[in-house]
Amino acid sequence: MFVADAAAVIAEVVRHRSRGLLNLASGRSESFRRVAELVAGAFPREIEIAGSPRQFPITHRRFDVSAMRQAFPDLAATPLEEGLEAAHAEVAEVG
Repeated sequence: MFVADAAAVIAEVVRHRSRGLLNLASGRSESFRRVAELVAGAFPREIEIAGSPRQFPITHRRFDVSAMRQAFPDLAATPLEEGLEAAHAEVAEVG
């Protein structure tokens, strides 16, 4: 989940004085490989992504975000690509 999205949910929880449990998550499961490829693609030079043999079967952790979506239907998760682009731009700006 993009940190700005998490902050927006937290701000709404505080503003509404909400109670209960919410899973703060985008609702999408992404592989480490896909995230690594997107991060590597943000840089001008080629970055090698080395894999390693799997020791265990692939598991996808899915978080139930229905309570968060029901409580705050107007808040939408930033797509992974946009969040990574924004984070990369911010880091590049800071140096």
